[in-house]
Amino acid sequence: MGSSGINAEYMGSSGINAEYMGSSGINAEYMGSSGINAEYRGRETCLGLEGGGLFDFVSIRDEDHVIWLREQLLEAGEDLSTGASGVPLAISFANDNRYYDVRDPARSVQAVFDGLQQRGWLGDHHTQQQQILAGLGWEGLWGGVGTADWRPEDGVGAIVCERVAPYPRPHVLTQEQLLGTQLDELSRTCAEAPGRWRLVSVRDTGHAIWLRRFLLDNGYTIQGGAGWPLGVDPQQQNRYADFNDLGRDITPIFDTLVSGYGFGGDHHTDQSSTDLYAGFWDQKGLGDFGPAHGLSHFRGVVCEAG
Repeated sequence: MGSSGINAEYMGSSGINAEYMGSSGINAEYMGSSGINAEYRGRETCLGLEGGGLFDFVSIRDEDHVIWLREQLLEAGEDLSTGASGVPLAISFANDNRYYDVRDPARSVQAVFDGLQQRGWLGDHHTQQQQILAGLGWEGLWGGVGTADWRPEDGVGAIVCERVAPYPRPHVLTQEQLLGTQLDELSRTCAEAPGRWRLVSVRDTGHAIWLRRFLLDNGYTIQGGAGWPLGVDPQQQNRYADFNDLGRDITPIFDTLVSGYGFGGDHHTDQSSTDLYAGFWDQKGLGDFGPAHGLSHFRGVVCEAG
């Protein structure tokens, strides 16, 4: 997948200084057929650029940022006049005609689109058509600059990614290398591997998506029957904590992967009497599992520099 040539800086009113990259010709990969929603597929594509973890889906800041992005796309040769070249910038997670930051389902960007309309932009993002994507494109329908909403199956001509702080490259240890299934044994598995390692701390939804992509791209298996633990339930209350900071609750990260990005799984079911961990379980989601199930229920562990 090549870059369409966008590589520039945007200085908004908030003093943001970042790089952006638009990627063309990715409609098939973007749509996918894995059961995970289309916006997730676009975000996964960004997270995989240049070896992974250096880019994420664009997070629009303000009206001027969208204007700047449009200019950059046109300079890079993107045709925004047809639906086939729609460029999504936001998503309606609940399909309720309210649009949110792709990377933060709690952050509404509705005001950005409404502000552009007040500045004279045309388009139909505000119409009640229950279409989950909103962004640039489709301008030929109304004969002027504007925004649109549409369904993923209507076509995606490009996505825009932005450079982010890279996630640390993990060190993966497989089932036969585990020293046991209790938390202290999993911790020792990482600590006693050559180098300085500890169990992974999942930082945010993007980190979880990127870790999943890293495992698959490097030949590791994610499928039902055995899992990759990402968090622990220390109080056995169906709430999951960071392996390295038991006071940090990462359950909201798992919940957002389900509600915002189409992940399935049963991490939210209360099986806390036996299932101490939650993590990747199959191709479509998360699962909870525990030491009582033995090594056969563990694919391995993900470690990070520590």
